[in-house]
Amino acid sequence: MTPEDLLTRTFAEVTETTDYPTTPMATVVARSRTLRHGRRRATALLAAAAAVVLVGGSVAVWLNHGPDTPPSPSHRLDPAASLPDVPQGDAPRIAYLDGDGFVTAAGDRITSPAFRTAMTATPYGEGVLVVRRSTPARPFTTISLVSGGSTTPLGCGAPTFALGGEAPTYWLADTCGANATGRLVEGTSSTTTPRGVVYYPIRSTSSGLVALRSSTAALIAADGSAHRIPHVQIVTAASPAGDLVAGRAASQPQNSVIVDTATGAVRWRAAHWSLGHFSTSGQYVVGTQRVGDQTVSGVGDVVGIWDVATGRQVMTTVLPNMSVVGGPAWEGDDSVLVVVQDRHLQQAIVRVGRDGSITRATSVAPAGTGTFRLASTP
Repeated sequence: MTPEDLLTRTFAEVTETTDYPTTPMATVVARSRTLRHGRRRATALLAAAAAVVLVGGSVAVWLNHGPDTPPSPSHRLDPAASLPDVPQGDAPRIAYLDGDGFVTAAGDRITSPAFRTAMTATPYGEGVLVVRRSTPARPFTTISLVSGGSTTPLGCGAPTFALGGEAPTYWLADTCGANATGRLVEGTSSTTTPRGVVYYPIRSTSSGLVALRSSTAALIAADGSAHRIPHVQIVTAASPAGDLVAGRAASQPQNSVIVDTATGAVRWRAAHWSLGHFSTSGQYVVGTQRVGDQTVSGVGDVVGIWDVATGRQVMTTVLPNMSVVGGPAWEGDDSVLVVVQDRHLQQAIVRVGRDGSITRATSVAPAGTGTFRLASTP
């Protein structure tokens, strides 16, 4: 799967009501800025077989991918669990999309038709920057700004935003043609990119912008010069300091690696896992294993957490009878959010704690109506 295939994976459009209160844009912008100042992927799809044993109503996974055995989670769901059986917890502490609504980290909700087909979104200036999905006729995704009740098209670009600074970084083509000259935009500044070359911004760091360019991972300096990052085919995340990246191994795509951006050395590997984002402090990294369609009770996709410095897996937990939709996103250092779907095709956002606990962060959307998407996060 190419970066284009991976990062342009979209969600189906559905019809649902919009009968809920909205929040004025000025309030949303102020709260978003406060949260951003106070707190300072698309993950590859890998199918892997997991050996699952049922003991006393609990589900355990024997992965044996490293020298250390992860500690047992403090809470397990019943093997026959579906999403309504998952205990309800706190609301998401990061922004997310739900139908035609953008819900901020503060819980404010903005509605716009542009959000219904959005792949991701993030607060930007006086509004919300939105990436809408591509179509066969338009292979480029479109980027728009939702502000003050109106939607302003900005052009075409890549379906990713790179966060980490005061303003998101995104790639924008001057036209929507395949050979268009592009711009890497960050706040009020922009860097011209070569004609026909699509950049996929991953993260803005103190060392530069980590991005994918023509299936090559690179660290792009402020002057536009690019330093290739070896040993990684698809970068899914970069650490807050920009010293490490996580992604799919170039030599063994079924495995993931952590690579030092300065030296190009591989720090450690995670066999048969898809590594995702680093935690807020950079101490941990999350990963998933997709087990495909299952009929055995208790089997489902797996979420794991590693200590970045040592490569030791500190947690692994099965989401019984559930499939992960998209990639996990961190809430600080102690938990990640994941959009999941159960075997009844119900959907919700669940929270997986670093202790292995599983709770719901949203209500359960009935079959055919769930369109949860996690917004862009570092």
